[in-house]
Amino acid sequence: MKKLTALLLAVILVLGLAACAAPAKQDTASKTEPAAAETTSTDAATTPETEASGAAVTLKFACDDTQSSSYYIALEQFEKEVEEKTNGAVQVELYGDAQLGNATDTIEGMQLGTIECAFASTAAVSQFVPEFYYVDAPFIFRDADHAHAVVDGEVGQIIGDASIEKQGIRVLGWMDTAFRNIYSSKAVRTVDDLKGLKIRTMQSDLHTATFEALGCLPTPMSSSEVYSSLSSGVIDAAENCYSYVLNQSMYEVAPYIINTEHFYGFCVIMMAEKIFQSLTAEQQQIILDASANCISFQRDLVAQQNSDAVDALKEKGVEFIDLDKAELQAKVEPVYEKFADKLPADIMEKIRNT
Repeated sequence: MKKLTALLLAVILVLGLAACAAPAKQDTASKTEPAAAETTSTDAATTPETEASGAAVTLKFACDDTQSSSYYIALEQFEKEVEEKTNGAVQVELYGDAQLGNATDTIEGMQLGTIECAFASTAAVSQFVPEFYYVDAPFIFRDADHAHAVVDGEVGQIIGDASIEKQGIRVLGWMDTAFRNIYSSKAVRTVDDLKGLKIRTMQSDLHTATFEALGCLPTPMSSSEVYSSLSSGVIDAAENCYSYVLNQSMYEVAPYIINTEHFYGFCVIMMAEKIFQSLTAEQQQIILDASANCISFQRDLVAQQNSDAVDALKEKGVEFIDLDKAELQAKVEPVYEKFADKLPADIMEKIRNT
């Protein structure tokens, strides 16, 4: 009887051990499957990033100025740096001479997605983003250093943020055209002599109002029409920087330069924000660094070009005439009142105190 009981206990023990072993095998399998699933999930998450970072990107960059301009020359450096530092992953196709249209066309192109990057004057961009009016205010800047400090600082950031928010366009940097002065077929020796002067202006209501306040008769027209219009007497004068007068041979039909320094000219290089955000973080930084280098190069270049142009223009017989700056500034005070919504007093004060 004892032997039978012992035998039965042994059988029960064996069966119990077998029953315990089976679940252990199932646990191992259940733990292995989730581990494999986690590995698969991780691979799936990294694959899109890998594909994105390896994708070739082409940036069509529109410039409505000539290929001999300081702007285009600087943008060629931007093109080279971006392509080299991204190892060709980002290609820049630079179009000069307004091949893709004028400034308005290219800004609209960025909004439509047909152009990725563009170059335009602040006067042109202000028609899309009113905050650009801030730096187009007449007689607001003391000198080049002051102008650069403003656009590279808080006010420039305010404008840039507004551009992204309102139009989806990122400002990559501010190119320099320096102070704009009047070049004329007639001698203008006093502020009163500006009265009735037929002057070509850019397509900007602020610019038009400024010259009206000075007593001029402003006429917006394409820059390509200026030389012939001066030659034929359709206009008496126009305004731009010294190097432009020299390079475009405007001195042949306008032998007087009146040093008014009424506007400090800036042009911006821009990129569609949607395109910028589609780039990897590394590519974005390369774009920003290349932009900064491009801007620094262009500012130095245009400063040298304008300095050289003064000497060259004097050699060609151009007469430089200075006008009373304080008297000019007093004449345009009503412009600030008329454009109070676009030239807010607090921002103007911030600029003056920079």
